[in-house]
Amino acid sequence: MIYSFRSKLIVLLLVATVVPICTSMVISYYYTKSSVTENAIRNTESTLSLGKMNLLNYMNAVNQSSLTIYSGINQIGSLYTYIEDLERQPGPNGVPDSTTLPPESLRSQLMNMLRTMKEFYKIHLFTLKDRMSMLQVNDYNRYLYNPGYVPPSENEVFIEPPHESHNFGMGNVIPLEGRPTVITFHRPIVRTPSDKVLGYVSIDIRMDLIESIGEQLQTPGDLLYIVDRKGTMIYSSDKNQWGKKLDDDWVAHVRGTTLPYGHFDWKNDVFSGIVFYEKLQTRFMDWTIVKLTPNVALDKSARGITKINSLLFGLFLVVAVALTLYITIRFTRSIKKMLGYVKKIESGNLQQDIDIDDKDELGILARRFQSMMGTINDLILREYRLELANKTNQLKALQAQINPHFMYNALQSIATQSLHNGDQKTYSLITSLGKMMRYNMRTEDTVVELRQEMDYVVAYLKLQKQRFDDTFVYELDIAEETRQAPIPKMIIQPLVENYFKHGFTPRPDMAKIAVSSSLLPDGSVEISVTDNGTGMDEEKLETLRGQLAQAGRPGWAADASIAHIGLANVLARMRLHDGDAAEMIINNVQPFGMQVCLRLPPQSAGAEFEIGDIAETDIAGPDTDIAGSDTDIAGSDTRGEGS
Repeated sequence: MIYSFRSKLIVLLLVATVVPICTSMVISYYYTKSSVTENAIRNTESTLSLGKMNLLNYMNAVNQSSLTIYSGINQIGSLYTYIEDLERQPGPNGVPDSTTLPPESLRSQLMNMLRTMKEFYKIHLFTLKDRMSMLQVNDYNRYLYNPGYVPPSENEVFIEPPHESHNFGMGNVIPLEGRPTVITFHRPIVRTPSDKVLGYVSIDIRMDLIESIGEQLQTPGDLLYIVDRKGTMIYSSDKNQWGKKLDDDWVAHVRGTTLPYGHFDWKNDVFSGIVFYEKLQTRFMDWTIVKLTPNVALDKSARGITKINSLLFGLFLVVAVALTLYITIRFTRSIKKMLGYVKKIESGNLQQDIDIDDKDELGILARRFQSMMGTINDLILREYRLELANKTNQLKALQAQINPHFMYNALQSIATQSLHNGDQKTYSLITSLGKMMRYNMRTEDTVVELRQEMDYVVAYLKLQKQRFDDTFVYELDIAEETRQAPIPKMIIQPLVENYFKHGFTPRPDMAKIAVSSSLLPDGSVEISVTDNGTGMDEEKLETLRGQLAQAGRPGWAADASIAHIGLANVLARMRLHDGDAAEMIINNVQPFGMQVCLRLPPQSAGAEFEIGDIAETDIAGPDTDIAGSDTDIAGSDTRGEGS
């Protein structure tokens, strides 16, 4: 059984289904994992880039708001002018008298700056000359001498990391409720155009917007940080880490790279995955957005997709195995039954009934096999009778044959009698008929010279001339250089005959048909048959051209039911001889009539043709001559009788 067709088919189909499906599952897993990782990298980089733009736009807006202190340069009552004037006002113990009563415009300008952005929580203005602090919180304003306040050591704009809000050394002059966590934007106030610092303005900014941006960048399973150049966390997924130092190893790697953004793989005892970073560098801040995506999160997505794919593949595998077994058993069952019937037939029982009712190919094969056995049995019984019948038919065929020489000799006798009686016209007609019979009966010739074909056409036209007398004239114009050209036999006469079948009509100005040939510059031979008959309307002409386009093509078969089957047969024989290079062009002639043009391509070098040699001397044999010499068409402008 292991070598049986059924066993081999089952193994083959199982291998053909199980191996590709299992291979697809493995490839799908690795491809899915790779695709998920690539998509995660693209999405994360795009998200971080968007977060970077939002943070930059926000902090640039903060920077622009802080620059409003310079908006009133050289204007009386402006904040900058007030601070600049302090440098020129002496006072007891180094404290100018004017500090006790600051102008109302100073408070208004700080209030306007505080209201510039909704995240601004508090603004502190400190002047170095008089050591005075002005604190603005909502509608509260305090202006106090603050000698203990230590101003920022940097003389550049910078952002202080997150911390609890305080009153800048002014004690509890304004109660602080809840002490929100803020970042502080410090800007030194410089006397322009020198670099001398006159004071500092500090803006406490709530973390609301930064936290909102961070939450937008955050995805489940990932860690997100915004750190400054010292590694202090501006933002973290854990609020308890805000403002604290981040000492992980990857921080130094991120800070050390010169690329503005990117990602790299990282693996240590704490974290294993991909580290993404996007640097935000301006004149007043140097932050970096960092996102840590662990491999576990990436693999989780890949495993989820792979699990779904595996379930689908598994279902397909079960179905494929079940169908394989069913189809194999169902398919081979009929074969086994057929083998049993064949063994019985081998024993000589040709009348064995084959009971296989399947509708598929095996069922058809069984029924055809039984029919074949019945036919063989009938052939064995009828073999002798068929052999006798065949011999009888051969005898009858021999008896029915007519010796062509009898026909030629009979025409010879009639032609000779016509000459004795002085009937030259009858003699000429019999000669033409004899030539046509001789040409037709030489079936061994399939390719002839153009001059031989034209001899046959002239004989045909003479008989038609006799029939229609003075109502018809024909004209020949055969170029000398084309007379030896080999052409398929019987391709011109059907075109001439077509005229008498479909287009001929007696006319006052004579019915006319013209046959001409010429040698084209490329060596092709062109043969034209032109008449002044009824022609054909354009719709029928297009239909005819469509039918002729298929003539001689693979799968084409002549259909006697269609019109102009003779034209199709002529074109088919031309294509059989010369391939698709042979052409038949049909056009109407103005004012009436039709032209059929045959174009035969140049014959290839070394081509061999069996060209028949129709003698112009004898239609009955080489010893009797009734052909005469009145059918010569050697001239280039030979006209038929009565023309």
